[in-house]
Amino acid sequence: MIVAGLLVLVVGGAVAGTALRQPPPKVLRPAPVTVPVPGASATPLPASSAQLMGLVPLKGPAPSFALTNQNGRPVTLGQLDARSAVVVTFLDDTCRDVCPVVAREMAAADADLGANASSVQFVAVDANPVDPSVAAIHQLTVEQGLAGMPNFSMLTGPVSTLDQVWAAYHVTVQEEQSGAVVHSDVMDFVAPGGGLRFQATPYADLSSDGTGYLAPATIARWGEGIAHYAMVARGS
Repeated sequence: MIVAGLLVLVVGGAVAGTALRQPPPKVLRPAPVTVPVPGASATPLPASSAQLMGLVPLKGPAPSFALTNQNGRPVTLGQLDARSAVVVTFLDDTCRDVCPVVAREMAAADADLGANASSVQFVAVDANPVDPSVAAIHQLTVEQGLAGMPNFSMLTGPVSTLDQVWAAYHVTVQEEQSGAVVHSDVMDFVAPGGGLRFQATPYADLSSDGTGYLAPATIARWGEGIAHYAMVARGS
């Protein structure tokens, strides 16, 4: 029976109520972690920054890739990490939840790096299997305010090639029956020469219409953390 918006179940004489309301949108947040930074010359940020980013240490070589950037030029990981640390993440030009937040965090990190910005490369691999065109990723860089960052590359390629990169970086990309694209969110920090150092887990709060957002102070804190751990990955 239904009483005051509850579905009431009678089980063995006990009464259990289950609300009929839809649950609020799920917001994924990283579990608290503490990340040691052995041998880092930079002063580590407070543990709360690592917790905020869901940061975990990584080892081994970063998966290589050969893709095309937003200007139609070929780009490989080896070109990017020859002298620079590389921050690798995944964006979708149709994404309106986490992706715009990550774009703002990368822009904040670039600003925080200041004169050190040239020693860090920011890379976003296309996570849209429906339209992986150069025109689409170029438009994304403009819309998200990243076109003015000379150390930012949005990369795409044939879906078969992108699929290999997604799998190598343990990113899940799925096209739903509705046509929407859903993908997992990671941010890897690669040292010069191609060694993996850290992985962060970006996230966003969701408004009622599904648009992602974070408080400006939180985005600024993410930017500070990204800049810091990029320099740690670089060995500075």
